Amino acid sequence: MVINLLKIINPKNLITLSSRFLKLIFAVSFQNKLDGFPSLKKAFESLTPGRQRAYNIYFNAPKQSNTRESRSEIYLQHILDGKGVNDL
Repeated sequence: MVINLLKIINPKNLITLSSRFLKLIFAVSFQNKLDGFPSLKKAFESLTPGRQRAYNIYFNAPKQSNTRESRSEIYLQHILDGKGVNDL
């Protein structure tokens, strides 16, 4: 089981955790939206891991909470449509 979770690189004996086991930490406002709207949570989870990370980075980048919240509001429909941050 440990072998399934960890990828061992032999040359330098480094152990790295596979990216599919890493959990994203979201801004509080976006996490509340995910908890409050099951359809949004399902749509977000159906996105590719790269799109999920891109949204996470985009939502967490601003220092002001108002900006983080407005960004998550603006992109709700994009998430429901299955689009990424940079998709038109």
